[in-house]
Amino acid sequence: MNTDKVISSVKKLLGNTSTENSNEVEPYTKSQYSEKTINWENHKDALILVTNINGEIIFINEACSATLGYKPHELTGKHTRIFKTDIHPMSFYRNLWTTILDGKAWSGEISCESKSGEVVWFFMVITPLLGENNQPYQFLTTRFNITEQKKNRNVKPIKEKPFRYLKSSQTEIAVCREDNRTIDPLTRLPDKECFYEDLEREIERASNRNMIVAIAKLGIDDFKYINSVLGFDIGDLLLKELATRIHNWLPYNISFYHKYGDKFYFLIKEKFDVDKLNDWLSELITIINQDPFNIEGNNLFITGSVGASIYPYSGRTKAELLKNAEIAMFRAKGQGKNQYQIFAPTMSINSYKQFTLRNDSKQALIKNEFHVYYQPRVNPYTDEIISAEALIRWNHQKWGVVLPEEFITMAEESGLIIPIGEWLLKRVCDDIKSWSKRKFTFRKVSINISPLQLKQPNFVDRVSTILKEQRVNPKWMEFEISEKIIIEKEESLLNKIIQLNNLGISFALDDFGTGYSSLHFLKKFPCEVIKIDKSLVKEIHKEKENLVILGSVVSLCHKLNKKVVAEGVETKNQLSILKKLNCDEIQGYLYSKAIDRTDFEKLLQEGIKIDEEMAKVYSYSERRKYARIPFEVPLAADMTIAEIEGVKLNIGSSEVMLKNISPGGLSFSSPLLLPVSRDIVLQFNTTLLFEDCYLKGTIAWFKETDNTYYQYGVKFDLLNEDKDKLIRILNNLQIKLEYKPILPGCRYYKKLG
Repeated sequence: MNTDKVISSVKKLLGNTSTENSNEVEPYTKSQYSEKTINWENHKDALILVTNINGEIIFINEACSATLGYKPHELTGKHTRIFKTDIHPMSFYRNLWTTILDGKAWSGEISCESKSGEVVWFFMVITPLLGENNQPYQFLTTRFNITEQKKNRNVKPIKEKPFRYLKSSQTEIAVCREDNRTIDPLTRLPDKECFYEDLEREIERASNRNMIVAIAKLGIDDFKYINSVLGFDIGDLLLKELATRIHNWLPYNISFYHKYGDKFYFLIKEKFDVDKLNDWLSELITIINQDPFNIEGNNLFITGSVGASIYPYSGRTKAELLKNAEIAMFRAKGQGKNQYQIFAPTMSINSYKQFTLRNDSKQALIKNEFHVYYQPRVNPYTDEIISAEALIRWNHQKWGVVLPEEFITMAEESGLIIPIGEWLLKRVCDDIKSWSKRKFTFRKVSINISPLQLKQPNFVDRVSTILKEQRVNPKWMEFEISEKIIIEKEESLLNKIIQLNNLGISFALDDFGTGYSSLHFLKKFPCEVIKIDKSLVKEIHKEKENLVILGSVVSLCHKLNKKVVAEGVETKNQLSILKKLNCDEIQGYLYSKAIDRTDFEKLLQEGIKIDEEMAKVYSYSERRKYARIPFEVPLAADMTIAEIEGVKLNIGSSEVMLKNISPGGLSFSSPLLLPVSRDIVLQFNTTLLFEDCYLKGTIAWFKETDNTYYQYGVKFDLLNEDKDKLIRILNNLQIKLEYKPILPGCRYYKKLG
């Protein structure tokens, strides 16, 4: 068809004559466009449609709606994706929207699906209507029906041959025929390389035009369990259906990408409204979880966690935006999953630590950063070491020793728990063989087993194979399993436990007394040992109810021929009561914390002693060059990590409790576990006598004060003028504190009350 004539007709329709000798249509400003500018009644045959910035129809004339088989009221408020066919590739729509959102007119041939399902072809001209700052706020679409002219053409849907395949050494890569961009063959979405390329381009455009861009990362909650229980084929089909559901819902100014596995990216671009980002993210969560996915007869309800970051507020580079979106996603998972989080500079140190641990966990095994520690289980009547619990520790290059509670959950979510579990079993077997040759006397070593390990179809075979390869008698091995895990998957997992028990491996029921137990379960579960949770032991000497409950549990277990181990024993008073209750074994700081192999072997050789003082503090002693000022009522400070290994960071802060301070340093308490390291520089912001204080320093020592809090000593690294200011403030503070424990102009810790 003669496109020049068509565009000329559109220009006359719009009264757009400033480009009379050009084949381009100029955008309309808001002052130029009005109902009077275009006399719709004079152009009843023209196919006219107007949308808002998101592509939602706000006006359509009778001629246009009739061509597509609709009444005007049926389309008002609908998104133009209702007309979408499978004929055009995603890049076609992406280029279209990039053009018009940039304030430029677009023209070309496009196919639309009518109400009856038939394909109608148009030559279409989209004219942006510009508002303030010459930014589009509506789009005027003029269509010309060219279906008859297209009938003789062989137009096939893009989905019949969407991509060609390039062979690589590991996999087949799908490449979009339209623009040579790689497409994920499972979800038919652009892959992460496309995302990185588009993100860099959008950041550059946003920087040049003083705009904002947002990205979001989606992770499906507990997706590993779907793969392990139902199989990878079901998991793949679920991902495909999820991608289709989200893609059909997305606005055109949001691009959708598949990273890998259960991870997806979104690029929210082109003048989006930051205030509405929360609404969009909330709706995304609802789209994922509102209806089940029917996969091969399985009705699967899933949830997702989403993290978003915004240019330039959350970062100014691709790397910063990606890192911060991932931090936000992990925070969403840590806050309970099935939610979204938008990264802000105020995100806590703990969020940053969790991000770095997740990022580094994949290399931890390769770098030999995991180590095995042993905590003795002791006969309270003879002080003899009966057995030990093997506990894994991660010696991280930045964060020091990382405890299992900080990384086991993320290892389960990533699937790394499987190779980590096998590594732990092999290492324990090596140590058992060594101790057996040296004639050390002990009964067993217990290992905690993850539910994900138990769910592996070949778990029993793998354990049997490792024990045979290591030439270790299964009688030396005890597996600890949480009662919660077994109750949730009782029938399916009990069979595997029985098979392992038949190999000669004994079982201990861990965390007993946390609320899941039943007499029926105790009778059915083939375990030799019941481990009493430390929450029951902690207050045994203070609360009569705990004493009665614990006494009943010990008596019941003995009647069922099961031994009882009390965990978390820290005082002689607790030990005395547990001995009166006939508890079989004791595990806790009163005898020893978890120690490395060398120190454990020393205990096996020399014996173990009760040390109540060391039970209270496994730490460095507090030491100071300057006299300290203790706070009877603790002060509060915002603490952040200023730099690690010389690299400056821009992350959020966490509130900590200040115990005392001097010109040389301070002591604070926090639930955060941080390493003693000169490479990590902390900054503390607080208020003393109405003056803001900004103090930098490194951790010199720490101690564990209870099960949830740690106390640290910090050595300041201050400039001379900052130190002089601090000395002046502290001199005044010390004098005033002699008369009052609470002073005006100081920031106090409020969480105590």
